[in-house]
Amino acid sequence: MIKSNGLGTYSYTDPNPAKGLNNYRVQLTDLNNDISLSKELPLMYANTKNNISNSLLTIYPNPVTETLNLTIGQTNASANYNIQLTNSSGVILKAVNITQLYWKNNVAGLVPGTYIIRVTDNKTKQLIGTGKFLKQ
Repeated sequence: MIKSNGLGTYSYTDPNPAKGLNNYRVQLTDLNNDISLSKELPLMYANTKNNISNSLLTIYPNPVTETLNLTIGQTNASANYNIQLTNSSGVILKAVNITQLYWKNNVAGLVPGTYIIRVTDNKTKQLIGTGKFLKQ
């Protein structure tokens, strides 16, 4: 809890964020003890110390106009993955399950901008990786 006596800028560092998408909001308590909540702010966290979240995914071409290709550099023979495609605000635009190490998707209908792909193992729920791509 951070107390304040007026306007200001506030910051908070989550000491133990989960890998992947984290949603945060601010709880405000006014002088009358009325509570209001801010809009949720989605943030993507990746553990870059051991490169788990970046080294196992290959996304190409980048930038892309029509067909996006994703390759998962995992050698698990019984692969079962969940792929989430989100916009830069964290809104999930597509979620699919695959059982192979390769995925193709037509992104021609997306608005130009930056998008995030998040891949998790459906069995272990472990984050396999996250990656960004630019839709032109």
